[in-house]
Amino acid sequence: MLNYPCQVKEEVKRWIRDYFEKNGKGCFAVIGISGGKDSSVAATLCAEALGKDRVMGVLMPNGIQSDIEDAKRLVEFLEIPHLIINIGATSAALCQIGLFCPLRRKNLKNFSKHFRFTLLRCVPVM
Repeated sequence: MLNYPCQVKEEVKRWIRDYFEKNGKGCFAVIGISGGKDSSVAATLCAEALGKDRVMGVLMPNGIQSDIEDAKRLVEFLEIPHLIINIGATSAALCQIGLFCPLRRKNLKNFSKHFRFTLLRCVPVM
């Protein structure tokens, strides 16, 4: 059992390297970066494990978001390549055509989450 944070960090980085060696030798990690703790830790660990040139950060604000600045600072600090894809116009267009009635507002939130996931899956083929 690992008892020290540094040991845990090194073990996680080793797991990341092993995973990419077995499942995608030479490919890169694509990470949706929100500026929150989870995506920041994931991006940092991948950059340290694989090298900054094998990690692609994808920032996907929904219109204007104050926390997007945190995400921008992270990709600049890590010096990883990144894309910014604003999904605000897509969300607004779907609202305009009436796909999301007031009784189903939760669908808009779910749409953003699922749309971001779909975009991340498309990045390697862009």
